[in-house]
This record gives sequence, C-alpha cells and structure tokens, in this order.
Amino acid sequence: MCGRPGRWFVNSQVHITLVGVAIVYHLLAALNIHSLAADSLSMAASVALVAALVWLHVFLKTLGEVALLSYFNIAVNVALLCTVVAASLERPPASPPRTALVASDAFAFGSAFASFGFAYGVHPVLPSVRASMRSPRLYPRTVVASMAGTLLFYLPISAVCYARYGDAVRSPVMDTPPLAGSPAVRIVTAAITAIVDVTMAVIFLAAAIVV
Repeated sequence: MCGRPGRWFVNSQVHITLVGVAIVYHLLAALNIHSLAADSLSMAASVALVAALVWLHVFLKTLGEVALLSYFNIAVNVALLCTVVAASLERPPASPPRTALVASDAFAFGSAFASFGFAYGVHPVLPSVRASMRSPRLYPRTVVASMAGTLLFYLPISAVCYARYGDAVRSPVMDTPPLAGSPAVRIVTAAITAIVDVTMAVIFLAAAIVV
C-alpha cells in the first residue's frame, strides 16, 4: 500500500530489531559469564568468548540442526526456571516486599515493556522459518505454540519472584540479593553455562563436518 517507502521502513525496522536483540543477549551472556568467573575473566574477554561461540552458528544450515540446539535450550531454560522459583520460595526477603499494581516510574515500565518485547523479538525470522518448513500449513500452529511457550517461561518466574521480593527484584532475576547468595542458583547457572559452551561447540563441529 505504501510502495517502496513502506517496504524500506519495514525492512529497516526488521534489521534494527535483529541487531538490537543480538546485541542485548550478547551482552547479557557476557555479563553472566563474567559474574560466574568471579572477576577472573574480564568483561572484554567474556564478550569475546560469547562472540566466538555465537559465530559458530554459521555452520547450522538446516532447521533440523537448529532444532537440536533449540531442544537443548528448552531443557536449560526449564532447569533454570525450576531452580530460581524453588530458591525464591526457600529464601524469604529480609523485609516485607513492596509491590504495586501499576508502576509509577515510567522508566521502569518502559524497561519491563522492552524486556518482553525482546523476548518476542524472534518474529522477524519467522518468514524464513516458514519457507524452510516441510509442511508450511503447520506454520500458524507453530507460531502460536512458540509464543505461548515463551509466555509460560516468563510468567511463573516473574509472578513468583515479584510476589516474593516485590520491587527489590533485579534484572537478571539471579542478581536479586536473596537469590544471588543461593548456592543452588549459582551451581545450576555455572553448570548450564559450561554445558551450553561444550554442547554448542560439539553441535557446531558436527554440523561443520557434515557440511
């Protein structure tokens, strides 16, 4: 309807979203590794390490190879979700939590909205996924399932941790003071980080050999 200007606008927004999501999660992964390394690994080195691991994605050529990594990521997220929820129920706050139905801080509201926006930032690549599907007719069902699954990962940890700690909840949630000192959370996060690093390298190496 808007011709070339409309196409240019949509394409630019798609690429800005893809670059923005990549940068945000790249830095979050580097922060996580830097924190787990207890400052023995500099932030710059953590960023470089994540960049090296993520670069290996170029060896993934088919949806089947991507699916293998996705199934593993789902298992990782379930493990972390259960650990954080269990730890939050086990470790009460030092003082009664302060909660609010509606945030009066516009910046906090915007930050939360942006977090959920990035959680669903996968939508620009969905057309490429549909083009690679053996049965494109299943595409609507796949999109609904993926979006619902993302919501199911976010809601329990958000609801439980906010009800438990209120406005003291930090982002990422593992940095919330009572959770930051939880041995279970630190052990699971460290184990997941190590397993993810090794598994990604193995998967990418296998894909490179096949190619």
